[in-house]
Amino acid sequence: MKIQFHIGRSPQKKAAANRSGFILGLVIIMLVVISILGVGLLSQSGTDMMETAKATKSTQAFWIAEAGLNMAISYLPVMPPTNPLTGTLGSGDYSVTITPVSAYRWTVESTGTAANTTTRNVRVTVGANATTVMMTSGELRIQGAADVNGVYEDNTTPNFEEVFGVTKTEMRDYATYDYTNPPHNETPVEQITWIDDNNQFKITKTGNWVGSGIMVINGDLDMAGGVFDGVIWVIGELFISGNIEVNGSIFVEGDITVDTRVTGTANINFDQAAIDAAFGNLLTFPDPPEPTVLSWSEF
Repeated sequence: MKIQFHIGRSPQKKAAANRSGFILGLVIIMLVVISILGVGLLSQSGTDMMETAKATKSTQAFWIAEAGLNMAISYLPVMPPTNPLTGTLGSGDYSVTITPVSAYRWTVESTGTAANTTTRNVRVTVGANATTVMMTSGELRIQGAADVNGVYEDNTTPNFEEVFGVTKTEMRDYATYDYTNPPHNETPVEQITWIDDNNQFKITKTGNWVGSGIMVINGDLDMAGGVFDGVIWVIGELFISGNIEVNGSIFVEGDITVDTRVTGTANINFDQAAIDAAFGNLLTFPDPPEPTVLSWSEF
């Protein structure tokens, strides 16, 4: 009987060894892939952290700029002690420059800086809260050859304090002229004029009546002539006819069921310069009202 000897590994052991080598190679490949992914994830994580930190600083700079803006506006219409106005807030600082545009209008620019690296800039225009040529409680009817130039709002009751920043009592207390039941075409009407009329204050076609500033009529107003530059506030009914000219803004705080008619050859124009000049008279008050933010932008 012959005994056979096999030199080397048996087929079974050889196959097992091959499988082990394949698995080892696969494991090595997987480890390499995982390492690459890990490095990528670490890199992405680092990038995300940098972007998050950058965004955080940008947000901080923005709110620092806004804080500086609010601080500067709180001084107006009186200018702050220094211009530019600077200050520190947390780990950042702001610098605000105020530029007068007219008697009652300013441009305010604020730069906020966070961690001495990131800046944001904001700009606002502040001034008189009168942006319409006419605002009436009832319906506004423009008839005949009358011309109303500018944006108007009707069926909207205007709010005295929101527009002027003072109460009616304060306005009358500090008025330059205060009339009660005056005759037709009363003058002077300039700076700040308060008129109490139980019947109706009339500006007739005859004569060359001229008025300016802020005119408040506590009653009805009938305008058939004359020229006025500034802001008219009627606490009652308004009748406009004939050949008159108003440059500025008109508010009618009357009965919502009563229409305001503009007829004849009346010419009513929105005039920003006339409005600003009229509001400039409020600077004579012991505590002048804070102006309104009219526009906002980032630059």
